[in-house]
Parts: sequence; C-alpha cells; structure tokens
Amino acid sequence: MLNDETDKMNQSATDFSLADKERLKIENPRLENLYNHLSEAAKNSYSDPLLLSNAVFAKSDLSLSALGDYLEEKEIEPISFLFSLKKLFVYFSKSFGWLFVFFAQSLAHKFSRQKFNPDPKKPLTLIDIYLTPEKIIQKGDLIDRFFPGLEEKLTSKGISYAYAPKLSGVSNPLMYYKMFCLLKDLKRPVLFSFQLLNLSDYFKMFGFVLAYPFRVLRKIRRLVSSPEDKILQFFLWDTMDHATVKNYARQLFGKQISKMDVPALKCISWYENQPQDKNFYKGIRSTHKNVQIYGAQLYLWPATILNLHADEREINFDLIPDHILVSGTYYLNKDSSLKFEVGPSMRYFRLFQTTVDTKGKTSLLVLMPFFEYEIDKILQMIDEAQLSIELFVKFHPATDENKYAHRMKGKMKIVDDDIYALFNRIGCVMGKSTGALVEATSLGIPVINIETGLGVSHNYLPKFGKGIIWGNASNGAEIVEWIKIFSDLTTTKSDLIHSIAEKHKEMFFCEPTDEKIDEIFGLCKPGS
Repeated sequence: MLNDETDKMNQSATDFSLADKERLKIENPRLENLYNHLSEAAKNSYSDPLLLSNAVFAKSDLSLSALGDYLEEKEIEPISFLFSLKKLFVYFSKSFGWLFVFFAQSLAHKFSRQKFNPDPKKPLTLIDIYLTPEKIIQKGDLIDRFFPGLEEKLTSKGISYAYAPKLSGVSNPLMYYKMFCLLKDLKRPVLFSFQLLNLSDYFKMFGFVLAYPFRVLRKIRRLVSSPEDKILQFFLWDTMDHATVKNYARQLFGKQISKMDVPALKCISWYENQPQDKNFYKGIRSTHKNVQIYGAQLYLWPATILNLHADEREINFDLIPDHILVSGTYYLNKDSSLKFEVGPSMRYFRLFQTTVDTKGKTSLLVLMPFFEYEIDKILQMIDEAQLSIELFVKFHPATDENKYAHRMKGKMKIVDDDIYALFNRIGCVMGKSTGALVEATSLGIPVINIETGLGVSHNYLPKFGKGIIWGNASNGAEIVEWIKIFSDLTTTKSDLIHSIAEKHKEMFFCEPTDEKIDEIFGLCKPGS
C-alpha cells in the first residue's frame, strides 16, 4: 500500500543535502544505452552537412510506440518494401510542396517590402525563437512569450537587435504577407530568411531534396542486426517522409547572417537541440569570426526527452551553443565538458510573485496530457476513484475539449483559466507529462503524478519530496489514498511541505531579476 511506500521514502525524500546534489538523469539503463547509440550514430554522420537535418540523429521525433517496444525488449518489426516506397513517395511530395510554398512566402515578403537593416557600427544581437504568423495577426503585434521583457531591456540599453524567427503554424502565403506588412508598419526589428536567401540558395535547397534520402539510405545499409541498430533503422525509415529541407534552409539562412557586416554577432536562442537549431548554429558560425551563441533551455523538461540533452560529442561540428542556460540547478550537468549555467526563468516570473495556501481546500486540478489515449486512461481512473470533491479539468491547448464534455460527471468542470488563478482555488494537482506539476510543488501544492502504464513515461518531478509533496498513482484507489495522505500532511507537516516547496523552487527555477538577465546574457559588458 502507499502508506508503507511513503514511510520508506520519507528519509531520502526529506534529505536536503541530497536535494542539493540531485541532477536530471536518464534512469532507465536501456534508454540510456539507446541515447548513447544514437549519439555515436550522429557523430559518424554529421560530417555530412545534409544529415544535420535528420531528426533521428538529433534524437528527436522518435516513434513512441517503437520506443516503448524497445524498452520492453520486444522485437522490432522489419521494414516492408511497400512501407519504404510509401515513405519515399511522401517525402518527395512533402518536400517539393514545402519548397513551392516557401517560394510563395518569399514572394509575399518581397511584395511587402519588409526589411531589417542592422547598424554596421554596432554588434548585432539575434533573438532566435518560434513565431506564429496567425498569432501575430490576431494580437496585432509580435509578442515574445519565450523571453518576456528581453526586448525592452535591449532597447533601453541601445543594443542593436533583431528577431531571427523559426516560423510555425499556418503556412498560407497571404497570411505571411499580412504579417510582413504589419511588422513593417510597426517598425519591428525582424530579420526573415526571405530577406537574405538568394537564388543560389533555392537551387541548393532543390538539390538537397534530391540528394538527402540517398544519404540516409546509405546510412541504413551500413546498420547491422543489434537491437539498437534495428530500432535506429526503423526510426530512420519512420521519419523518412519528413520535409527536412526546412531544417537545411535554416543553415543557409545562418550562413547569410554570418556574412553580415557587423562587428560581432550574439544569438540568444530558444534551445531545444532540434535539427533546425543545429543547422542555424552551424550556419552563423560559418564565416563570421566573432559569434557567441546562448542556448536557452529556460524551461522544465524530463530526462526521457532525449533531444533536449546537449551532446558533447557534437562540439567539433559547431552544433552546440557557447553557453547553455538552464532554468535551475537540477539541470546542471557537472560531468559534461559543455558550459552549463543557471539562467533567469523568464517564462516563470509569476512563480516568484505568487503565494498559495492549500489548507482547508479540497478542490482538485486535473492537468491533462497531449495524447488522447492517456486522457482516456486518466478519465477512467477518475471514474474508478468516485470522488465527491470538486474537480477542475484543464486540457492541453491542442486538445478539442468538447470531445470530452460528456465525460464530465458529478462535480467535474472543464476550465480554461490560467493555472496560477486555479492554483489559489485548489488543494491538490493531478496530471501527467507537464512541467506545471513542478510549478505546483514549488508553490507548496501537493501533486499526484499519474502513471498510465502506456509507453514512455515523462516524469518532470525529482526524487526529493516524493511521498510527501508528490506521489505516483496508477489507479483510482491510489488517487483516493494520495488525496487523504496529502490532506493529512498539509495539516500536520505544513512546515516540512513549505521547506520542500522552497527547495523545489531553488532546484528548478532562478528568479529573473534585471541583474541576473544582464549578467547571464552579457548585457552589462561594453559593446554587448
């Protein structure tokens, strides 16, 4: 039972000296073995600039079902001829389709006359983030949700800067045209790839589309029969239909930036270690000799998302930022030769402005994951628990919540409120695969981490505090038991829970003060 497990865990869960040493780590030996195998495969592939665009070598876009089979030591099914033929057909269709749309977007940019001209006498700071044309048009401006407040700080210091965005979402050229015109009218400093890429770059992209699959096939033919090679072969075929040319376009964009006539380049990048990140860093280092890249991992993430681990084997390929900024001490990799630093948790500034009190509150907040099969499992567990308390159910933004309206029973209620507004109304949070669970424990709100037993489990929480401020539940009965345990602990051990919450905040976050932002991004130095 959970009470027995809790008694066993309390000692390690409350040892604050161990908390200071706890670091993010891949716990599953088989998953760690796969990571190392993919790392070695990437090292043997990245001398080919075309393969920088492959998601598998970046340890990204890995099939969750195949990954689950590998971890359970199941046999990987062989690739059929029809499967491979279909993948190649879809690859060429998607890739040439993307090129056509990209060219149309380029024409939209040309007609809009949007342009950014850097000051040739000043170092240029690039802000590398995701932007969505649709949201820019809806909001009537570019809103930076990745580095809130950074642009105002750069402006106040007279630093020359521009956004060099990764565009996502709707690809409609007409919408792009509206975005370009809006940003031009607002005089927003945005440097789009369409401004710098020339005709020869488009021919290079066309050549990439033709050559890329043959480079991947050559790698596949060299694989042998080990379990790791078999799953690598499956991953490579499974992602063969990706339009990887868009990653390569990012490298060409970076190369054109590298030729710009400015004294120095600084890139503050939202760093997810994806192929487009690697390509961009490779590009901006290609010509310019004075380049500094700050890779910002200023977010919460679990060890099971393999691509987010910066790989020191990639240093010699110019794919790693000069500075890797993490959100808290939990993410510092002391065993790596890479330069890790704790940076300001700019997206989580509200955490440092919020105080909650869970005493006497019985309502429960349910934070749903992205995948439908996991949502179904969690709803089944809630039905099993037969809870009489009020349940606020918050779905992932990409989920159609209307699909689940008929499953809201008793005191269950779908909510769209901001989580910080909800935190003040509840006594416990339940969820899976979300960093919001760490935000909750850092405010002293107990968390029930749901284990659905389906595929890879992305757990964001540390060992420290387990059994006291958070616990795992895999069925309705365990949910009921944890609710009772946490209700008792918040009354009898409130000081301990507060201390653990403060330690979680210290492990996972760093207050984004003006001084910290200036220091970590080098904004207080002359000529920054």
